[in-house]
Amino acid sequence: MRCNIIVKGKVQGVYFRAFVRSIAERMNVRGYAKNLDNGDVEVFAEANDENAIARFTRGINVKNTDGAFVESMEICMEGKPGFHLPLKNYSEFEIER
Repeated sequence: MRCNIIVKGKVQGVYFRAFVRSIAERMNVRGYAKNLDNGDVEVFAEANDENAIARFTRGINVKNTDGAFVESMEICMEGKPGFHLPLKNYSEFEIER
């Protein structure tokens, strides 16, 4: 199971990507989180278990943790229009620059 997520809100400069990585590591989710020029964070998540992806997306949808505030998340699941694979395969969760 794979998905692309665009996270909007106060999610840059507040260690949000590191927070996302910590959630991913606990749930055995692979992929990446990276800052976008418009202030959003892009996440690619992949797991063998559909429930892990659901728990992961709930876990990163924070209203206030160390200054981060998620206003909204656009989630596009594999097989749906707009889904795209990253340029490389991930064996763990990475923070991209």
